[in-house]
This record gives sequence, C-alpha cells and structure tokens, in this order.
Amino acid sequence: MTQADEAHAVLTMLCPLADPENGTLMGFDGRLWPTDGPTALTALALLPRPTLDLLTRHFPAATPAARHQIAEAVGMLASTVADGFAHPEMGEDLASAPFGAACRIMTANVGNVLVFSEILDGVCGDADDASLRDGVLPVALKVFETGEIPLPPEDASEDTEALAFAALPQIDYLHADPELRERAGAFLMAFVLAHQCRLPYREWARIDEPADSVSAFARAHLDEPARWAAAVREHRSMDPEVLRPVLGDGAAQ
Repeated sequence: MTQADEAHAVLTMLCPLADPENGTLMGFDGRLWPTDGPTALTALALLPRPTLDLLTRHFPAATPAARHQIAEAVGMLASTVADGFAHPEMGEDLASAPFGAACRIMTANVGNVLVFSEILDGVCGDADDASLRDGVLPVALKVFETGEIPLPPEDASEDTEALAFAALPQIDYLHADPELRERAGAFLMAFVLAHQCRLPYREWARIDEPADSVSAFARAHLDEPARWAAAVREHRSMDPEVLRPVLGDGAAQ
C-alpha cells in the first residue's frame, strides 16, 4: 500500500461519510470535519510514514476518548493546511515558513497524541471530560520542554493561531529517542494526577534536568499507568515512599 493509499484509508476511518459533490466530510462521531476531502488528504500526506502506520493500526481498537483526541489532532493539522491554502502570503508550498513550521508543530501533535494514548487512557480513566485529556497533553509536554506553563503571546486573543501554537510542544515524541519518550510519558502521568487530584507537584524537572523522584517512580510503572494512577488516588500522594509498598519498585531504569 502506498502512502497515498494509506492516507485515503485513514481518512475513511476518521470520516466514513462524505458528500461527493462538495467534498464535505462527516467524522466518525457525527460531527462535520473542518475541511474538505482533498485538503484532509493533503494534511494526512504530511504525516511521517511511521505516524500514519501507527494511526492506521491504533485507531480501530482505540478507546472512544482516544479516537476523539486522534481525530481532533488530525483535524487541527487539516485546518492548518486549509489556512495556508487560503492565505498564500504564508508561503507557496508546504515546506515554506511560517506555513512549514505550523505544519510541523501540528504533525508532531498527531504523533504525540498517538504515542501517549495508552498512558492517557490509564491515568484519565473513564472521565467524560474530553477537554481535560485534550488540554493536558500539550500543556504537560510543553512544561516538560520549557519548565513553564505555556502562555499565549501578549497580542494573542483566544481564537488566534498564535495562542494554539504557543501551547503546543515542539518535539514529536513518537520519533524521539526512546529514553526521552519514556521520561516525557512519566512526566505526563505525574502532571495529570497532580491536576486531577490537586496534589502538590511543583519540583518538576524539565527535559534538560535529571528526573525528579516523582516522575522517576512513575517511569518505573510506565507499563501500568492505570494501576499507578489508582494508587495515587487512593493514597492522595505521589510520594514514591508512600506508593512503593503498594506498587513495588516497578521496572528497573
């Protein structure tokens, strides 16, 4: 299967209904897609082949919350492509700046949604609040990268692209070094639970610093995020000394 064929198959999964006359797409969840078919296919063609392959494999068996988040990420990429086509001053091709930079951020967002999907399933549980899952992933990864909560530029309003891009991480962790990907995943686990349970977690170590004790212990339980999260909720603590008698040491790092 060529990449174009796979992109078409993915779009069919994400948007099983389309109007052949005007190209309008309807998502699997019944919502109208933000772009037409050709633009969505162009966006999917921007995804690296490993990302497209993982999306193809993962989406059918993903949880409803994960499918929603994946579709949202791809839709954001498609909207970015549509905006570029509508504003030629952004650049004449997909590799130009700032269009290319915007597309790279959005393709990284798709990869991150995919690679951390199971972690989010585990720590978010059956929560119906999709905004928590959608919002916490980019914020946690941005804090991991910079050490600071992302804030919009001073001249950005709530609906500007600058606001969205300022909050999105720069790294595609699906294609990052495995150790860095694990550290980011563990940080994400701790960040989500700190928010959900209103637990103090202020000594976070960013990407260029040694891992703090909380995220290091979370990393040791990266393959069982739901069990780790359940223990945190039960004991109202992320302190490794509190959780170790319940969870054990986990995988050796």
